[in-house]
Amino acid sequence: MDRFAIFEGILARRCNLRQAVVLDFGCGAGGLVRSALARGIDCYGCDIDFSRKWTTEAELIDLLQSRRVRQIPGARENVSPEAGQPYRLPFDDGMFDVVISDQVMEHVRNYPDVIREFARVLRPGGLMLHMFPSRYRLVEPHQMVPFASFFRPWWWLKLWARLGVRNRFQKGKPAREVADYNRHWLVEHTNYLTVAELRRLFAPAFALEFVEREFMQYGRARLLGSPWLYRTLFSRIMLGARVPDPATPARPSARR
Repeated sequence: MDRFAIFEGILARRCNLRQAVVLDFGCGAGGLVRSALARGIDCYGCDIDFSRKWTTEAELIDLLQSRRVRQIPGARENVSPEAGQPYRLPFDDGMFDVVISDQVMEHVRNYPDVIREFARVLRPGGLMLHMFPSRYRLVEPHQMVPFASFFRPWWWLKLWARLGVRNRFQKGKPAREVADYNRHWLVEHTNYLTVAELRRLFAPAFALEFVEREFMQYGRARLLGSPWLYRTLFSRIMLGARVPDPATPARPSARR
């Protein structure tokens, strides 16, 4: 199933995407942006780095040249700004009705800055929908080490490296090198928060709910039966509504 169709299905009960402007935060090669545009949805994307293999994709180059996809200035891979440069998404205040992200939020290191920017670029009452792996997922999805989203001492990472556990970029590498790299990468580039931590951080600007039940109808996840179990052991689907700021003038809504 087209990944964007899942976002569209969950959001359809809450807003009319055909009348909305959408931002894909952490858009990568722009796949969700292209899917949205093909559906006639006004969509933009942003990410921290397009200097790697993505730039070989002609469709992404077209998106960059048309400014549909933009690089976040001054940001590095941990989604924080370079020294002396405030973190800022490259879009105007109140430009969007919806912000989405797919497997991105677990890499955010500086949540307060990112939340502030979500609130800035969203209109009052706008929505955000984020899909990301749970802190308590049985296997950390980037390095493929069991429980490494929250349990990552070096000896544990070395054990699984010696047992042959590798992601697709580590085939043939020695166990010590893999363990060292995994420890560094997990510490520097992931930030798995609990539900309580997410609620505390987002509460000043967003009213949050977790909508795994709605997501589970789109695939085999429904066989698990329990949205709570799915949220805890697999993925979190976090929906937020921008708390209106009385000082900010309203603009036309995308809601039905």
